[in-house]
Amino acid sequence: MNGKTVIIADDHEIYRFGLEFLLNGLGMKVVGQAATGEELVDLAVKLKPELIITDYLMPGLSGIDAVHRIREKLRPRVLLLTNVESEDLQERCYQGDIHGYVFKSTAREELGHAVRQVLEGRTYYASLPEKQVAPRKLDQSPFAVLTPRETEIVALIAVGNTQQQIADQLGISLKTLEHHRTHINEKMGKKSIAELVRLAYTWGLVKDAGLASTYI
Repeated sequence: MNGKTVIIADDHEIYRFGLEFLLNGLGMKVVGQAATGEELVDLAVKLKPELIITDYLMPGLSGIDAVHRIREKLRPRVLLLTNVESEDLQERCYQGDIHGYVFKSTAREELGHAVRQVLEGRTYYASLPEKQVAPRKLDQSPFAVLTPRETEIVALIAVGNTQQQIADQLGISLKTLEHHRTHINEKMGKKSIAELVRLAYTWGLVKDAGLASTYI
């Protein structure tokens, strides 16, 4: 990431300078700082950074709305900073072509990882803090490691819903559904659909397991 140019946008000056210090340590060059969404748009068009790191909520334009305007002229990589803990935000990021987001309370190691992921052409969407996996007791269901939304998705798979049917029922996109499935795979040890369905039946997640799942 050496030499990569970045603009920071946040309405708190002390946070911007702390972030600049961290990014300098990663070998990046902060070429501008903005305190509002309007300032971010003007700076981005003028300086053409490779990466924009912006707060979600700022005076005037939000970070996402500012990025929409910037997209009319430039295509930088974008990482969103937020204190908003909502799965709806993830969907908004997908729709707004935001490459990732992290919570402002995140550790610097995770932030550095997110920056690297985004600059290398990947995405990084932080997990909701209140839904982080807790240590599991021996007598707990194997689904205890999942968030409520992930558990709901497993249950819908188990009773025979297709991907499109699940997305429609939950009001999310197929891309968001696939993102949830990736997390489920990681937390559950990359089990097959058939294995997940059998576990759902065994642990009473669903009453009718629908073992011949049509999830495609």
